[in-house]
Amino acid sequence: MFLGVLTVKKAPARRLRRRPLTSIIDPHAEFLRTGPAALAIGVGRTRFWALRKSDPTFPKPVRLGERAITFRRSELLAWAEGRKE
Repeated sequence: MFLGVLTVKKAPARRLRRRPLTSIIDPHAEFLRTGPAALAIGVGRTRFWALRKSDPTFPKPVRLGERAITFRRSELLAWAEGRKE
């Protein structure tokens, strides 16, 4: 009969590496998904969505499908420049 305590070693947790958004932005793309669009105007994704919801002058999204939206790079950059002034 075994009365000892069993110990189980856990494998170390693997950390998933996320690619930086700068590596996924195509400098020639006219349409940007949410992450690259936020990076293009210099804010995080949470702030991006807050701006989109609260600012009526924020550029309107372009729907690619039922769940996918993009933003025009030219409109985002023009909006960001107008906001700086």
